Amino acid sequence: SDLGVKVGDRWFIPVIQHISGRGGEPRLIVAAVNPDFFANYYQVALDDDSSGAALMSYDGRLLVSTSSIALPVGSDLKANPIFQEYLQKRDSGTFVGQGLDGVESIMAYRVSRTLPLVLAVQSPRSRAMLEWISVSRPIGIMGFVASAFIILLTWGAWRSLRSHEDVQAQL
Repeated sequence: SDLGVKVGDRWFIPVIQHISGRGGEPRLIVAAVNPDFFANYYQVALDDDSSGAALMSYDGRLLVSTSSIALPVGSDLKANPIFQEYLQKRDSGTFVGQGLDGVESIMAYRVSRTLPLVLAVQSPRSRAMLEWISVSRPIGIMGFVASAFIILLTWGAWRSLRSHEDVQAQL
């Protein structure tokens, strides 16, 4: 891949930054960034093995990803909806559609303001729906019980009023 330098079995991303020296003379800062640092950070931040994160170049090349996105460094992701539809409209957003690994996912992305990089996070839609159901089911049951209780109280009050009206009518 032309995106990094392979040393043994590890990839490094070279970064070069132009700066001015003390006397105004041009200088370069050169660094070798270990992409595993970002992959590990993303994995810890997500705290979920099924969700994934990826850092890509603005032209759609994969620079680093978590283990749940099983794609090699340098993979071409230009066909993903992020690059085909969304980046032309907004520099950040969310959508439901094809994830980076091809699985239907809930996606979020953001473009760096200072570098030509895109960060994307995805969670499989099926897992998100299961989590939503597990959270909403108890709330729905509580809502149903509360509604049934209110209906019973209303019915009891109505019966009491009807009974009171019947007694009044007999007097």
